[in-house]
Amino acid sequence: MILGFYGNSNSGKTTLIEKICRKLKKENLKIAVIKHIPHKNFSIDIKTKDTGKFKNLGVDVVAFSPDETAFILDGMNFSDMISKLEHIDSYDVLLVEGLKKQNIPKIRVGDCPMESKTIIDYKGPNDLKTILKWIKNEIQKEEKEWEEKKKILVRIIRGEKIRTTKLKGTKVRTTKLKERGVRTTKLKERGVRTTKLKEKKVRTTKLKGKKVRTTKTIKTK
Repeated sequence: MILGFYGNSNSGKTTLIEKICRKLKKENLKIAVIKHIPHKNFSIDIKTKDTGKFKNLGVDVVAFSPDETAFILDGMNFSDMISKLEHIDSYDVLLVEGLKKQNIPKIRVGDCPMESKTIIDYKGPNDLKTILKWIKNEIQKEEKEWEEKKKILVRIIRGEKIRTTKLKGTKVRTTKLKERGVRTTKLKERGVRTTKLKEKKVRTTKLKGKKVRTTKTIKTK
């Protein structure tokens, strides 16, 4: 669940995010905060320190101590950063301070031009309750969606007959097993793989361009 916060300097964005974090931590939720710093040539590191010297060589640096771990990487866009975070841990909530033009749900704090995808105009403590309720509802929605996806995966693993399921983007997966094992997977735009099992194994793969590869193996008993 991702939620952004935008507003002028000293409008109270950080204070609001702190209040939200305190409330959500009491419910044992895993939270990460993304702070956008628009200033050029900014670095969280100190160039004269050992980590800074390593970074100046053009390599990524990880510094860790008993109390914390810091990843010092090159600048990246928002989607790449979110992807990195998903590999680090399974966060329930991602709160973003800044990046007002990003295509995510947002909270406006203070008097400033209204941006697209603004869901709440924060004015005071009563709005804090509304924000917390919205976050919890979104978490519940994501949990339900994940449970449905897990049920489909379990049925596929068990070999049950499954109707065509549309996933994100253009991905389509159709699985029909038991009497005649047939699996058809259409991924992206052109990649097509068809596998017929049991009596004869046949695999046809259509790759990029017009290349087609067909492989027929020996009969199975």
